Amino acid sequence: FEIDNNGIRSTRLSNTCSSALQEARNQVRRAEEAHKSAVSKFMEESKTHYFEIEQNRVVTAVDRASVSKKKENIRGLSRSGKTAYVEPEKLRKLADALEKAQYAQQQAEDAVLASLWTEVRLLESELRLCLIDAGRLDALRARFRLGNAWRGSVPRVTTVASTDGILALEARHPVLCLDNTQVTPVDLDLAPGRCAILQGANGGGKTQYLGTLGLLALLVKAAIPIPAAQGSIVTFFPTILADVENAAKLTFPNASTYEGFLYFASYALNTEKALILFDELGSGTDSAEGGAIGVAILESLLQKQNAVCAATHHPSVKAQAISRPEA
Repeated sequence: FEIDNNGIRSTRLSNTCSSALQEARNQVRRAEEAHKSAVSKFMEESKTHYFEIEQNRVVTAVDRASVSKKKENIRGLSRSGKTAYVEPEKLRKLADALEKAQYAQQQAEDAVLASLWTEVRLLESELRLCLIDAGRLDALRARFRLGNAWRGSVPRVTTVASTDGILALEARHPVLCLDNTQVTPVDLDLAPGRCAILQGANGGGKTQYLGTLGLLALLVKAAIPIPAAQGSIVTFFPTILADVENAAKLTFPNASTYEGFLYFASYALNTEKALILFDELGSGTDSAEGGAIGVAILESLLQKQNAVCAATHHPSVKAQAISRPEA
């Protein structure tokens, strides 16, 4: 294929592909020059108005009754049928020659492409591997560009068997970083078998904290630099579950808020060594009942070495966290 002066490869076949293609293109060029020259000269000498009705076909409008079918080449008729668009014989022959040359050029190009396709098929397996590798490189480049966009860093990654857990320093919410929103960095600290309880007034940032925690864990699984300071540690969790911003309600649209929470909790209770996030733990029902259920869920999850972070307004859940500082 041809490459221009800027080193950009075009989709046009190079003349060096075959002598037949080069000769066919020379024929087209000569035919185009002859036709263009004849049209210009014809229009200068003629007192009749001529125009191009279709590609390379120059015609004039005449009364159809005066047209001799044997001597004139009619290219079309007006809507009424009374006017004929006639192509002069000399120009018709040159236009026919040009079309013939263009057809020969197309045939020569098709022959080159067919030959190339035969060669490509012999390398099908190698080319597929190259395509796969190119996709992997493109994905790596995309990961780097995304991490660079929010001035990310590469954390030390640990397994759920490690006691280090998540220790993200000056972490920022990834989505807010991309929106160029002013973000207040927070330190995230959570390990498998431990639970962090978030409390505070509505609008105080609990949901953003949960979102930051969950998204950083997902970014590590995707091998993307995280928006946090150097020296951060993030656990690679095989499973990440989050009931944040009514996610359970969206997953179970026909269920009430409380039913959606129970569905999510039921799934979480059958999971181990996972990162599990609750926004408004035990909400959607009576405060005493919701708090009791919340405490029971947290205790069960911690027994399976899950790392749990939950935002809540229930006093009983807060009290349980205070009474069990080791968890």
